[in-house]
Amino acid sequence: MAAFARWQQGDFLGVERDFAQRWRSALSTMDLTSFYPIVRSLGGGKTKLGDFAEARALAEQMVRGDGRRYTTLKVAFEMLGIRPNERPGILKRWKQAGGPSLQEFAPYAAYNLTVDLFFYLCLDAGLISSERPSNRVDVAYLYYLPFCMIFTSGDKLHRKITPLFQWSRFLAFWRRCCRQPARGSYPVRPPLRGPQVSQRRTAD
Repeated sequence: MAAFARWQQGDFLGVERDFAQRWRSALSTMDLTSFYPIVRSLGGGKTKLGDFAEARALAEQMVRGDGRRYTTLKVAFEMLGIRPNERPGILKRWKQAGGPSLQEFAPYAAYNLTVDLFFYLCLDAGLISSERPSNRVDVAYLYYLPFCMIFTSGDKLHRKITPLFQWSRFLAFWRRCCRQPARGSYPVRPPLRGPQVSQRRTAD
């Protein structure tokens, strides 16, 4: 009712601001080490990672789920916060589809899982500090990249990792989306140009 009252007063952005604030608050209070066991169940933590690019490549390999697609789907349930009552229906559709990779079955879920695995692999390897919960909030902005024509940020972490998730990698995501049955939630085609990364330089 509070939201409806704001709409009557012409405040159409208040709901979004309130939701964003609660979302950032929830992310910032997370135990950043809580997902380590889940990440390791897909093979994370076994390889010494030297940089962000290696973490990105390993996250992508883990999401492909070669030889363990069911495990990958269960990890997606946990890490993406899929409600328990929704999981049996998703699992049924996945089995009916022949148990495909997550990229083929749910492209955007696969992309988000790649972002999350990348983050926790970087934490485990010491590439991103686990002492700053705000890092989780910063990485969560990568969820929006497939839908961006321009992404601008002055954040130092964004400057380092955003190029790893740029347009060349999104083309495969868009193609998979466009092969899915039309449900009104996927775009007909990708943007004509890839997203551009604009960085506001700040002193290190």
